[in-house]
Amino acid sequence: MQHNTQLNPELAKEVNVDLQPTKERIMDNFSYWASFLVAVFLLVHFLWGQA
Repeated sequence: MQHNTQLNPELAKEVNVDLQPTKERIMDNFSYWASFLVAVFLLVHFLWGQA
């Protein structure tokens, strides 16, 4: 695998360098809660299917 070590400054001028969204969130609070509830729902149904 070859890694690109040279970054084109024209492509990176609008990119936020902070990859973890700790300062600014991507989704609103409702979307985070909805994705959490869907994950719990799918996990429970998966575990019930294994029983």
